Amino acid sequence: MSGFSGATTQIALTAVLSLIGVALGASLQYYFGRTLEGRKQLAVQRAQAYVDYFKAVALLAQHSGGKDHLAMAADAKVRVCIYGSPSVIRCLSAFEATGAIINSADGAVAIMELLRAMRNDTGMGDGGIGQQDFQRIVLGTKFEPGN
Repeated sequence: MSGFSGATTQIALTAVLSLIGVALGASLQYYFGRTLEGRKQLAVQRAQAYVDYFKAVALLAQHSGGKDHLAMAADAKVRVCIYGSPSVIRCLSAFEATGAIINSADGAVAIMELLRAMRNDTGMGDGGIGQQDFQRIVLGTKFEPGN
């Protein structure tokens, strides 16, 4: 009779440990899934803030400061400050320190640094694309510091 009790205890212990393993596995999967989803959402918010900022800068450059475009830029700047990396925020600050004007040499250099930092922050890097290429695409002209 005591052998039967030991076998029953062993079966019960195996079942309890299996349930604990399943519960632990499900809990870890839930935790890591939520963490991953949070990171994905942050990456989407960050990238959208970056794109919206450049869109607002382009509109301001083309239409010289309408209220709607200024509001769009302010909204994007705040979101960049919330979601952006420290290097992007520093580059944004440097661009703002130039007067946030892209048709000056200092402003052009600063906004290109901002673009580079944003690309790095989103995992894009420069991929061998030169600074002149980005300047030509974004600004239409190559600016040199001090010109």
